[in-house]
Amino acid sequence: MLDSSPKDIRKKLCQSDDHVGLLEDLAKALTDIGDYEMQVAISEALCRMTPRKLREDFAGKWFRFRSFASAFTSIRDKDFETDCRTFLNELNSYFGNSRRVFSFPCIQAFLDSAELFKPEDEFLKEFWVDFNIGTSTISFFVNDPKNTLWELIHLPKDVVSMYDLQECDDQKILEVHMSTPLSHGEITGKIVKIIFSAEHNIQTALTRVFPDKPQSSSVSKEALQLGDSSTKMEGMHLTHSTDVLFKLICSAVHCSRFISVKCHLIQEPSMNKHQCRRLLPGMFA
Repeated sequence: MLDSSPKDIRKKLCQSDDHVGLLEDLAKALTDIGDYEMQVAISEALCRMTPRKLREDFAGKWFRFRSFASAFTSIRDKDFETDCRTFLNELNSYFGNSRRVFSFPCIQAFLDSAELFKPEDEFLKEFWVDFNIGTSTISFFVNDPKNTLWELIHLPKDVVSMYDLQECDDQKILEVHMSTPLSHGEITGKIVKIIFSAEHNIQTALTRVFPDKPQSSSVSKEALQLGDSSTKMEGMHLTHSTDVLFKLICSAVHCSRFISVKCHLIQEPSMNKHQCRRLLPGMFA
């Protein structure tokens, strides 16, 4: 509805008290939601709901630091994924170990013995892995050679049977064992291995994402099993929270991305495909 409205109507709407309040609520949710994909969805909503000429003024009110506002207003239509990554990485990093999303570049990733590759994008310099505290998931986008869209590898806590983190030389090697098979193209496996540089604090992120999983090579598999009642209750609470935010966004702007993100957050564990390219032409007009 906003995309098809005349610019003067959009400007008046953007300056109304109700609209300004909604935008402020969405901006505040960026640091609280605890899931990278939801952060991207909120960022897209904020971009859609503010004309570019007014975006700098709004961003200056939403974000305490000028660098955050500058990174947000630098998001471009044609490079939305990479520009939004720059903005959200900077925003999340500010909160240190108390952040709700940890993002680290990895060196390599594998599904069983098959190597996974970062999406093909000239502006995407790193292969990012996101540790999402709010949804208790590890996720990262990979290239899909049979599709122009990016694919999301999604490792939710309720289908992780155990994990192991080892340091070898200058690398940290994370292995996540799944209770149900994961598919990518023609590849199917139950073990995801991700290799990071040793400089990254992967252990802190793991402890936050899987708080009830002590990580030690001496701990038995049984001690690392997931799926107890507390995990299920946490998932129920999270689904309710994301449902409220989902309705809040959709009440202001119609966007297919929010539907796909909603499904990603509450989908069945066996569903691991997620379409990343969701921008519509002219969204930044």
